[in-house]
Amino acid sequence: MEYTRINRWTGNYCDSLKRWIERDVPIGHSIGSDAHNLLINSYFPFNENLAVELSFNWIEDGGGTAIERLKEWPDDVPCETNFGKNNPPPSEKNTAYYAVGTLHYLFKKNIMANLNMDFRNNEALWNLSISYGYK
Repeated sequence: MEYTRINRWTGNYCDSLKRWIERDVPIGHSIGSDAHNLLINSYFPFNENLAVELSFNWIEDGGGTAIERLKEWPDDVPCETNFGKNNPPPSEKNTAYYAVGTLHYLFKKNIMANLNMDFRNNEALWNLSISYGYK
């Protein structure tokens, strides 16, 4: 189980040179500021040939992409404002849920099949992959 929380104004600065962004990639965590995430992941081996992996991910953020949230600065707030000592204006909340289940089956010592079922945004995505290892 993993929980990540990043406060709203972490990495946001009025001065664009101080923002926590490098080449349009957030510095720190990929979810960016003003977000929190709960990930629960479990792996269940049934025998040496069969295992199931289950994962549930819940994320809530303040809207937009991680980059957009890092570039955000309120128009009515002076640049020298420290939000650690002031209450920032409220942000919107976007919530998303993802669930993933994977069935791992080892046919032989060097052949494995993975059936992945991904449920997100009210749709189900299926993927079957077969891997062959050569020694």
